[in-house]
Amino acid sequence: MKKSLSLIIVTFILIMAVTCPDVLARPGGGDYYPLTVGNRWVYETQTTKNEVTSSSRFERIINRTETINGTDCFVVQSNNMETMTEGSTNWYARDANSNIFHYALGFSGERIIDWTPPHLLLLNDLTIGTTWENVTEGIYESNPDNVIYSHIQYSVEDTDATVEIKSGTYSGCLKIHETGFDFEGNISSEFVMYYAKNIGMILYETSDWGDLSYREELVEYSIAPTAVEYESPITFTLSPNHPNPFNPTTSIPFTLAADSKITLTIYNIAGEKVATLADGNFHAGSHSLDWDASSHASGVYFYKLTAGNVEQTRKMTLVK
Repeated sequence: MKKSLSLIIVTFILIMAVTCPDVLARPGGGDYYPLTVGNRWVYETQTTKNEVTSSSRFERIINRTETINGTDCFVVQSNNMETMTEGSTNWYARDANSNIFHYALGFSGERIIDWTPPHLLLLNDLTIGTTWENVTEGIYESNPDNVIYSHIQYSVEDTDATVEIKSGTYSGCLKIHETGFDFEGNISSEFVMYYAKNIGMILYETSDWGDLSYREELVEYSIAPTAVEYESPITFTLSPNHPNPFNPTTSIPFTLAADSKITLTIYNIAGEKVATLADGNFHAGSHSLDWDASSHASGVYFYKLTAGNVEQTRKMTLVK
């Protein structure tokens, strides 16, 4: 009986592989959100409220990995490319079944809120009509008693959509409808997002959000080869300078996970390079470099650390 059952199972798999190969090779969430250190996406946004429109450009870059409650997460840092300032930071992970989870969010590289349970962003079963729901609590790192509520529902509307945006025309795209609910269960927002296989999210826009409309589209991207995920990527932590504000000298600490060739540069508010503190090979471990700004005017400056294809920028203020 066991042999007969095994034969039936094997026969079924072979038939499915020949007649319906797409069923066995159907891509999962991990295929639509490549998580590799060094991956970078650049987006242009357009927000319209009460007939007033504003636009901006920002990048998302996976700059390192961190462990949250035993799970290895990829840290995705958002940076405003116009002001050269850091924005939101998000921690994502992919499990063995190709599900993508959102574990935490923060700002400027610092974790602020952990999702409990983790937010399921992309499911491994991405067939048309598939729906999943997240009812999670956000626990503040600094105050575990402070909790925020999140209720979001996702629904797969298309798995072969064609999307034409500034960066090109993408076919075979995944289309997902996102519905947000308030604490009482009323719909608070609706978005539509499109993912291109092996690239990531290419378009995110409002479906229905009252008098507010929002559109975020991919204009540039750089995806590292999948094989890089199984190597030891160059990762680092760029810490806040101290003191800050400062006059006229400040220290910039950073930590390297491996021996790396790095550059550490200083920029003014206009985006002009005003100093290079490092450009060479450094050993793994903790380091700190000083910047003497005696010859520079008071104002906001930015320091950027680059190692391989990964970079991180922070802001500091000189007050004389």
